[in-house]
Amino acid sequence: MKIIHTAHYTGLPLEILQKACPSSFTVKTLDEATYEQLINEAADADYFLVSGRLPIDKAVLDNAPRLKMIQR
Repeated sequence: MKIIHTAHYTGLPLEILQKACPSSFTVKTLDEATYEQLINEAADADYFLVSGRLPIDKAVLDNAPRLKMIQR
């Protein structure tokens, strides 16, 4: 299972996020936190953890066929 976090985390914040998720989940933060990168990463995402900075619109949802949940 893949979680896309729509912000760019590194270091301790990323470690805290990864530890909070079950080991069967992969947490991916966006390297550039751009709309284009979100569209690209959405294709195999099961979950979105959104920061509110990037729009989750029809184009994003259409490119995320496996998406089960969006959490803000």
